[in-house]
This record gives sequence, C-alpha cells and structure tokens, in this order.
Amino acid sequence: MSHSEHKKLTRAQLACLVEAWQAREMGYVGAPLRGSGRRARNLRWLNEHNLLYRSEGRDGSVLYCLTSTGERALTRALQPRPERAARPPRRGGVCPNCGTRPKHVYASGKTDPYCTECRRERQRACWARRTEKLLAAAAAGEIACKFPGCDRPVYYTQNYVSFYCSMHAVYQTRKSRLKKARRGRNEKKQPERA
Repeated sequence: MSHSEHKKLTRAQLACLVEAWQAREMGYVGAPLRGSGRRARNLRWLNEHNLLYRSEGRDGSVLYCLTSTGERALTRALQPRPERAARPPRRGGVCPNCGTRPKHVYASGKTDPYCTECRRERQRACWARRTEKLLAAAAAGEIACKFPGCDRPVYYTQNYVSFYCSMHAVYQTRKSRLKKARRGRNEKKQPERA
C-alpha cells in the first residue's frame, strides 16, 4: 500500500487500528473487534488492504491483529501535520500572473482576476488548445455533420472546422449570407425616429 493511500483512512478505520494497537500494547494477541454495517465494512477494508489481520479461533472467536503495514499507516496518520507555508501577501488590484499591471476592471465594476494583456494571452492559449482538439477530432472523423439526417464527417482545413460536411458547408454559408443581406435591407427600410 502506497503512502498516498494511507492518507485516505477514515476516522472509523483509524479507530479500529488504534484499538488493535492498544490490545497489542497490553499484551494480547489481537483485539476482538466486532461490528455490523459500517464497522464490519471498515474491518473488511482494513483486512483486504493488509492493515489488520483477521484470525479465527477454534471456538469461533475472531481477533484482529495489527500488521506492520497497519502500524506504519497508523504512525503516519497520527503524526502531527507540518505547518503550511504562510501565504504570500495579497497584492490588492495587481495581476497575479505578471505581478506588475493592475487587474482589469469592467464597466459594471466587476474586477477581472488578471490584467488585460494576461487575460488575452490566456484566452489565446485556451482557444488554441480548443482548436487543436477540434482539428484532431475532425481529422480522425469523430465529428459528424450537424445537418439533420447527414452522418458524413465535417469539412475542415488546416485552421478551421466547419461542423458541416463539404456539401452542407456551402449550403450553410449561402444561407447565412442571405440572412445578413435580408437583415441589412430591413434595417434600411425602417424610418429613423426623431
């Protein structure tokens, strides 16, 4: 059992280990730990992970003995935790990424956690990762055309993924151009209000 798994011991499991350790310290071979429900589940888990050994006697009694692995886990769990390093002082209003420029403040008064330059840099990196994943999925043929009834792979280029196959991409482009043209005509027809 690795060191990281010992950190996962619950209080109930630790209590079982402590009882077995106390029984051994008093000179007994093992502790007659009994329980039902959760306690039985904890004992079974400790036995499966070689922290306690379940020994059945001839008379039907069950004793749980602490193993060397269980003893190591118990000592690690009972050691005082080291103090956390003090947090660096907060820089009020300064970007934590660059540490020099002020944080961006929106018109609504909400403060962005980063300055404008760092935010843009992070957004560019995020967009690049997203595009890279989409291009890889499109190249593998994992993304199907979103046109109803079409299951062909999407049209993509070196820098662009269409979400439509090559046949429907042209159709969607024409459709969006027509929408824009109609929108432009409708805006011209509306009289200006004085």
